[in-house]
Amino acid sequence: MMQSKDRKDGLNGAGGAEQVADRALSRRDGEPVRVNLPSSASFKVTYADPTPSTATNESKGTTFKSAILENGATLQVPEFVQTGDVVVVDLAEAKYRSRG
Repeated sequence: MMQSKDRKDGLNGAGGAEQVADRALSRRDGEPVRVNLPSSASFKVTYADPTPSTATNESKGTTFKSAILENGATLQVPEFVQTGDVVVVDLAEAKYRSRG
């Protein structure tokens, strides 16, 4: 069941993006000097709303539904995305980019 609270903050905090940031950290003498974040990251979908039975092949990819990612963030994804899929997320926009 989907949570009512929008949890996009998970993309920028706990979980995936935080781990990406740690790997992208530049250090000088052990001190952080710069973070080079990628523009996107891949996350596993832990829950996706069911696709409505009224969906047609023509509408696939144009209708969006809610999904929860492995880091707890809620994201709008195309209706063809299912639980267990890996999706690529634009980190700056916190939006679905593609399937991974």
